[in-house]
Amino acid sequence: VIGDAKEGEEVVVITKDKKRYKLMPESVIRVKDVDLGVFSFKSEDNYSSASIGRRSSLKSGDPVFVSGFPLPTSSVPQSFLRFLSGKVISNSTREIPGGYQLLYTNPTLPGMSGGPVLSTRGGLIGIHGRAEIDIAISEQANVAVKTGTNQGIPLSYVLKSMGLIGLIEETLVRSESEELIAKANSIRNSVHDFYKALPWNEKNRLNYTFTTQAVMLEPALRLIDKAIDLEPQGYYYYLRALYSEYHEYRRDVIARDGVSSDRDPCKNFMLAIRYDPSIAKAYIGVAENCGLTTSDKSQSIYYYQKAIEIDPTLDKPYIGVARLLNSYNESLAILKKGITANPLSSRLHSSYAKYLLEHAKSIPKNSDRDLQLKNALIYLDKAIQLDPSVSGAHGKRANTRKQLGMFDEALEDWTHIIETAPQPLSWFYISKADIYIESMRPRAALKELTNALNTDIEDKSSRSGFPQAYFKRAHLFKELGNLYAACKDVMASRSLGVAGNNPYSPKYSFRGKGWWTNK
Repeated sequence: VIGDAKEGEEVVVITKDKKRYKLMPESVIRVKDVDLGVFSFKSEDNYSSASIGRRSSLKSGDPVFVSGFPLPTSSVPQSFLRFLSGKVISNSTREIPGGYQLLYTNPTLPGMSGGPVLSTRGGLIGIHGRAEIDIAISEQANVAVKTGTNQGIPLSYVLKSMGLIGLIEETLVRSESEELIAKANSIRNSVHDFYKALPWNEKNRLNYTFTTQAVMLEPALRLIDKAIDLEPQGYYYYLRALYSEYHEYRRDVIARDGVSSDRDPCKNFMLAIRYDPSIAKAYIGVAENCGLTTSDKSQSIYYYQKAIEIDPTLDKPYIGVARLLNSYNESLAILKKGITANPLSSRLHSSYAKYLLEHAKSIPKNSDRDLQLKNALIYLDKAIQLDPSVSGAHGKRANTRKQLGMFDEALEDWTHIIETAPQPLSWFYISKADIYIESMRPRAALKELTNALNTDIEDKSSRSGFPQAYFKRAHLFKELGNLYAACKDVMASRSLGVAGNNPYSPKYSFRGKGWWTNK
């Protein structure tokens, strides 16, 4: 559009109300790798801006419109607005000089360069640039010969080059089905925000997972149902599966209660692939929701591998394949492949360390075992560096450091876990106490066990750690000479009603004042 601009040419903006404005010279920006320039002008009037159309949905044969003011000719001596229809020839994603990825049949005229290319819904999808020239014929005839194809620069390409890709979502013109999907996604985001605001305890978490979430997501699922009725698309089926897979529409509930099979996650992930085979996460959905991990591991691995083929940067399929393989070395190999494809995935590094730690359990306590633990520590350090909140990595690292005798470093990890947890559990303090016990610091351990017993008794996860905390604290009290307190803790451990089943609360007999012995 600006490739043929000549030095000294004046640029004037004429708005729809016929007013003329000079551009601000200091505002002119030449867009990198694109035959376009961007500039600003000042006005006291307010002018509306164009809405952006979805270029990704355009395909060959779709109607498009080009608007502009052709230069005067001998037959038409005046320049006035032309609005010309045509069809898309190609909507390429390949690199084309100047950014001319959009080809269409509209019969444009000289002077229309820079005009809008519009969708049937009036959304701006590109900027008209030029007519395609047949180089071979032009060279023979010594005159530019047009092929009948016109070329435009997709607006998404321009905004991406300018680092303004976020503007597309802000001003996007959506179809009716797209509007429904946008509303469904908004509901799901609200549900997610609701979950984040919940008190962190087992009761609320379970209520959210199996009851509240199902109720709150039902309006979103109804919107997706309508969108699919209007315009079946792979992405819509994928969303319906995604919204359904972890609550009351699971396959086991469908079979038991007769819930509509339209909400079956497995069926919808399959439909997503049928309509759009490029949705990598739909293959992951099939692998994890169609009962393949138990009935046919090879099929599950196949779907994970398909996801990797489409998008090698996804970490979940590598982790899924590693879990299904029977070979330790093969599991490490697939995870290593994932780390190579996506070196910034904290989950892949953490999973790799997990397999190293599992294998270390089978190695006798010697230098080889320590070497394995140190290797795992390298991957855990990397996982935490990439994402300090990665699930379980701090706990794994704390235990690994403890096994290597790095007690102070292990304590740092448990302190971090306790300080960052929405509601610390008794097990966090017990694990910290274990390190103090092993490093011969009984009074510090006593403090942490007391902290464990002060956690929320209403929390099932915390409460399950109480017998162990009482039992370990009893031993510490005995070592410190406080036999009366030791006796009370043993009795407290037994009073929880799990003494016969919990290894940390064995049955005791009591003799004399405060003396106790193991039966």
